[in-house]
Amino acid sequence: MRFLIIGCGSMGKRRIRNLLHLGETDLLAFDPREDRRQEVTARYGVSAFSTFEEALAHEPEALVISTPPALHAPYVEWAIRHNVHFFCEVPLSPHPSEIERFLHLMRESGFHRVAAPSSTWKFLPTVRMLQQLLNEPWFAPALCVLHQVGQYLPDWHPWEDYRTFYAADLKLGGGLDVPAIELNWMLWLLGDTRVKRVQGVARKLSRLEIHTADVLQLLMECENGVLLSMHFDMIQRKGERYVKFISENGTIVWEGWTVRFFRASGTDWTFLPELEPEAIEQTYVEEMRAFLAAIRGEAAFPNDLPTEHHIMTVLRQVLP
Repeated sequence: MRFLIIGCGSMGKRRIRNLLHLGETDLLAFDPREDRRQEVTARYGVSAFSTFEEALAHEPEALVISTPPALHAPYVEWAIRHNVHFFCEVPLSPHPSEIERFLHLMRESGFHRVAAPSSTWKFLPTVRMLQQLLNEPWFAPALCVLHQVGQYLPDWHPWEDYRTFYAADLKLGGGLDVPAIELNWMLWLLGDTRVKRVQGVARKLSRLEIHTADVLQLLMECENGVLLSMHFDMIQRKGERYVKFISENGTIVWEGWTVRFFRASGTDWTFLPELEPEAIEQTYVEEMRAFLAAIRGEAAFPNDLPTEHHIMTVLRQVLP
């Protein structure tokens, strides 16, 4: 199958590596930046084009869309109209109305290929551990969850000026991308539930030269009754990812690399084996493997457009 990777920044290059690792060698790339085109050709032997039209002339059978969120729409729409499989980084769009338009177009055009919004963390081994623990009789059901993700924005991509990075601008999806990614796997872990009610605050508090909120705090009530509190920021100088699940029977804590739990019947924490560093890259490989499996009809991809529409609708109530 011939894949076209759209956008050759850090995520686009990662998706190329993933596909090559999985034995997919018929790859094309498109990026308007000459330096990125030269890099993917030199490093991966992939033919790269300066315009979408040039790349389409080579008849790709699946798209991998790895541009900034605000630039996804024309490629998602093209894939739907031409009934072509597509994988897309999230959020699909900063605007719920645009995702709703995609859904309408899929129904109207009879789209029957794979539409796969990214859902990376569902493939992380420690998240799989969480899924198992949350359903253990000794713990279930979770009643409330505290979630925190923070990292200083200039440290995300230290090789480039953070002010020109899409995450610095709400119009490009900045301030929405990390919350969209995190809320997706949290709702999935909590039983594929939906948010019934949300309150929150979004503020620009730091001296960073950005055009979006650098702090977002959400308090949500889910349809299954779980209370979910989420904090996101772009100002913590030491990056942190932390989730605490609380039930009457115990507590489970996830910190990305590690999982620990405390049973009400016990006296101390139990620590599960820590992830090896290479597990992160392998997580992206497994996500792309799931996309390929969905294309072959072996299994459904574990995310869809209705879920992404719900997530963006929730976030936009707080970060309009």
